[in-house]
Amino acid sequence: NIGYWITTMSGRYILLWTKGASTAGMYAAVVKLAAVINMFQQAFYAAFQLNTSREYESTEKETYFTNIFRLYSTIILIFGTITLSVSPLLAKFTLKKDFFEARVFLPVILFISVIDCMFCFYKTMYTTFKFTKRAVPSMLLGAIINIIIGSVTANQYGIWGICFASFLCYASQIIYRIIDVNRFVKIECNWKYIISSISLLLVQAIFLSKGSLIAISGSFIIAAFVILASMLICKEDIIKILKRCKNIIF
Repeated sequence: NIGYWITTMSGRYILLWTKGASTAGMYAAVVKLAAVINMFQQAFYAAFQLNTSREYESTEKETYFTNIFRLYSTIILIFGTITLSVSPLLAKFTLKKDFFEARVFLPVILFISVIDCMFCFYKTMYTTFKFTKRAVPSMLLGAIINIIIGSVTANQYGIWGICFASFLCYASQIIYRIIDVNRFVKIECNWKYIISSISLLLVQAIFLSKGSLIAISGSFIIAAFVILASMLICKEDIIKILKRCKNIIF
């Protein structure tokens, strides 16, 4: 994933340049944990390509991709809110010694990775429809925004500045890809549900960054709400999956 590599590495070198090796090292340690989510994205990308090579010529391709995105986005949101909920434990067992100070950044960086992972679906459309060259402008746009904003904010805000730059980077790429992909295949989305859930995940990440017991309790309430809402949204898909599993087992 070239775009992911550019974003993380540019942030690391900007911090090294503005704040020194210690801050850059803490950022690198946290990003390594978030890389697990990126691995999930790569696994989906590979599996998705195997199953969609013939769908782009189908007359019902838009319905197919809409259904896949609805289920995939729901899974990612549930996975994301659970991952955020356990991020204090992840930090405790993986960030040792001086790196433990970076735990406050972990929830926000995980949140950014979850959002990027969810909307990687649109990135796969370029390969599916054999429009790989159209993916380049969005990657360049995100890289430029990340480097410029990161360079401006890192000196004063440190890792928080890089987090903000990364968020703007991925947000710009997502908006570009949604608009561009819908020019050759219409994917219907429940934007009310998606935007509401993303907003709740952002609040959850902010709560967890505070680190207080009340904030952590609030994050679990948000997680429960997101999971319940997601299951209701994809109730029919979940029932179908359970029925298929039942048929396979019995």
